[in-house]
Amino acid sequence: MSFIRPEVTALFHRWFGHWSEPLIILGIGAISLSLLIEGLSRNAAGRIALGLLGLGLTCLLIWSHWRRALMRRETSAPGVVEITERRIAYFSPTIGGVVALDDLTEIDIKTTADGPFAPDVFWVLHHTAGPPLAIPSEATGANGLIDAFTALPGLDFGRVIEAMGSTEANSFVIWRRTIPHRRLS
Repeated sequence: MSFIRPEVTALFHRWFGHWSEPLIILGIGAISLSLLIEGLSRNAAGRIALGLLGLGLTCLLIWSHWRRALMRRETSAPGVVEITERRIAYFSPTIGGVVALDDLTEIDIKTTADGPFAPDVFWVLHHTAGPPLAIPSEATGANGLIDAFTALPGLDFGRVIEAMGSTEANSFVIWRRTIPHRRLS
């Protein structure tokens, strides 16, 4: 039995789910700041440059961690997502399918007002090989979808973050093929 409320635990895991990354960022930031301060006090240009470079890297890592934390969801839904060689497979007890990234024509995120105790965010993959495939964002392995979609030119990360924070029924187009579809043989 825990004395910490489940909502607080879920929020903590969303932002600091993997301890190693925040600790590494904190370590790089601390070392960089100490190099910068030491370089300024001794008027050492090399240490100042290393400190500034390290602080820039720290800011980049914080920004990257923040973006992923906004998209991370810690609930579960039935089904499993597998991503292999530019193919996305989703299988659940009731539906399933496989979509190649080259066959995608549009990606939507559909939200419902059913959360947080039921799946309320779905990736909808429109493709040329069949009907759209809806994948709950809480399905096992669905966290890897955003990594697979980064290969698509023009993916709108702002819309992804907006959709993940939505609590109402809505649809967000996050990517649409802009050139005519031609499958490479």
